[in-house]
Amino acid sequence: MFYITTPIYYVNARPHLGTTYTTVIADVIARYYRLMGEDTFFLTGTDEHGINIQRIAESKQITPQQHCDEISSIFQETWRKLGIQYDDFIRTSEDRHIKIVQKVFESLLNKGVLYKGFYKGWYCPHCESYYNFEELEEANCPVHQNKVDYLEEETYFFSWSKYQEKLLEYYANHPGFVVPENRYREIISFVERGLKDISVSRTSVSWGIPVVSSPEHTVYVWLDALLNYLSAVGFNSDGALFSFWWPPGVQVMAKDILRQHAALWPAVLMALDLPLPGHIMVHEYFLVTGSRMSKTRGNVFDPLVLIDELSKLSGVDPQISTDALRYFLIKDGPERNDSDFSFESFINRFKVDLANDWGNLINRTFGLMLRVGLNKVPDPDELYDSEFKTEIQKYIKLYHQCFFQLSPKEALNQICAILRFLNTYIDIHRPWSAEEKKRDNCLYHILEGIRIVSILMLPFMPFSSELILRSLNYCTDKLDLRTETSLFKIKPHTPIFLNLPPLFPRLK
Repeated sequence: MFYITTPIYYVNARPHLGTTYTTVIADVIARYYRLMGEDTFFLTGTDEHGINIQRIAESKQITPQQHCDEISSIFQETWRKLGIQYDDFIRTSEDRHIKIVQKVFESLLNKGVLYKGFYKGWYCPHCESYYNFEELEEANCPVHQNKVDYLEEETYFFSWSKYQEKLLEYYANHPGFVVPENRYREIISFVERGLKDISVSRTSVSWGIPVVSSPEHTVYVWLDALLNYLSAVGFNSDGALFSFWWPPGVQVMAKDILRQHAALWPAVLMALDLPLPGHIMVHEYFLVTGSRMSKTRGNVFDPLVLIDELSKLSGVDPQISTDALRYFLIKDGPERNDSDFSFESFINRFKVDLANDWGNLINRTFGLMLRVGLNKVPDPDELYDSEFKTEIQKYIKLYHQCFFQLSPKEALNQICAILRFLNTYIDIHRPWSAEEKKRDNCLYHILEGIRIVSILMLPFMPFSSELILRSLNYCTDKLDLRTETSLFKIKPHTPIFLNLPPLFPRLK
């Protein structure tokens, strides 16, 4: 059983490359676990309450719900086009979520971990976060660099401070709770500096979930949002479903929401007497010429525009361009370090890796077979190359290790290493000038390598990988990585379809 989540995305703007990166990471990991035979549940969705959404709707002269419906549908359509195979898309304006949030709020109130008080302080409407004055940067939000609001209002507080020692003890006993290690150390440092009780309701925001026992209050948008991970899997509504999936194995997010997910969220779960997630997986930022990519700054890229532009340049099907973007995001994305994005870097990765390495290997192999009249998998005459097998198996083992270490980028690097080996192998054995027996032996091994790479690529590039496997006449139904990556499974004399259109053509 494997439950993985993205954050639910705030509907203050359309999807961009940053939200796409987070979602593709989660999709790649979810696809990997499905291929490993695990029951897998992948959750994403949209975060739809709060003062920022209320203000945007007012500026558009529509209701907040109308605005949320519009943007949420764009997220769903974008993820569909990007091949994101989520199992559920939750919206915080849905009744199933609202009911759970209200139940949890009353439960926390009854447990005595919520209490009524009066809040005075600084609040950023863009990230919907509270800040101490010393955390501000020249009186601006440290994340968005915009002006913050000064609030004075009655509120319910969550007794966050009571969980400081429990959290530190948990971190000490679960060193892999936050990945990577530098973010693990960061959250420990944050909690060690001292937790202050946090406001979890608003009286000045109407666009939110009303508190049942105090309808003049609406639930603070971050508490509301975090509870989506519970409401989507049947907490307090479907006990069997909830007990099957809970807790999440991995929760993927960018570093700007580390505190909420690695300190506030576990404290709320502790208050509810629920098990904590296995791993909080944190990635860094995409930058544009050194500045953080963000909706507030207006320097974001639309993933669908990037896909469309690549299709225009290359002439390939949009699904192949989608795969190319997915590949680029994992290969060059900010998994452990901030990464500067440009359209040129995206195109260059297509040229260097996909056209020169992956596409060229397929083209030269299939092209040679067409020239010599081979339309079936040649017979290696049982001369299986043991060095070939050892080398490929080495990278397959590392591939699995990288996924278990929550590094899709390093897993993809192992596939790239196999591709480099295969291109070197064909250069060394020169099947185009070898006598027939040696030629067929080399081609068999290369076709087997193409099969292995295509299967390992399925989580990253699902469209093109399936197309290549089908061209090899290799069944893609119910593939299991645990068995399909054993060597020499491609059967001699199997008819193959060589007239595959160029998947990754060289660009002028």
